[in-house]
Amino acid sequence: MHKGFHRWKEQLLLLFFPHKCFLCGKVLSGSGWLCEHCTLPQTENLCLGCGKDRKNCICSRVSYDGAWAPLWYTAGARYGIHRFKYEGRTYYAAFLGELMAQGVQALWTEAFDCITYVPMSPKKQRARGYCQSELLAKEISRQLKIPVEKTLCHTAHSKSQMSQKGLESRIKNASCSFQRGEKDLQGLQILLVDDVLTTGATASYCAELLKAQGAVSVFVLTAATTRIKQHS
Repeated sequence: MHKGFHRWKEQLLLLFFPHKCFLCGKVLSGSGWLCEHCTLPQTENLCLGCGKDRKNCICSRVSYDGAWAPLWYTAGARYGIHRFKYEGRTYYAAFLGELMAQGVQALWTEAFDCITYVPMSPKKQRARGYCQSELLAKEISRQLKIPVEKTLCHTAHSKSQMSQKGLESRIKNASCSFQRGEKDLQGLQILLVDDVLTTGATASYCAELLKAQGAVSVFVLTAATTRIKQHS
């Protein structure tokens, strides 16, 4: 009866708030994520060290120990993630989180002790009503049965990474954006979650902070990664 109630509730919500295709925005007739015309831009030939195309490997300048993303940050995926982040389409966390969790199970043998996420500024989170990386982390936690811990803090003293032009600018801005928390991570293997991996500046700095708290390794999991090295 309990399961039946939730199925009924879900169908009622879909009646008034129908899902839209993640890639093109077309209203869907059911509870799926894609329309019949769209195909996900799934990643291939990724370097599992840095999470970028092997032809554009950036392993030499990242501080994390591995990275992966299920989608290329191109065309429809960019559109879908934008709506997830800025237009309140929080239900996409379930879709993206499942894709991300499947990759962890298929590609990594590491026994992660906890999942954490890249935080956003408190001001932006109050305005938006949610933190997209936190939603992803919680969904992945549900899928993998690994606890979520808030281990990093946003300083609120920086600008948006998306507004930074050039790698050096992004690295400098990342160092002003985050600070380590108080949780003891001694000897732990951490799965760090974010929405998009671009230059790796944010993920690298966050990995450094986590290791300063005692983590022995930090692996980065994002919903999407840019196909080439982007500096904007």
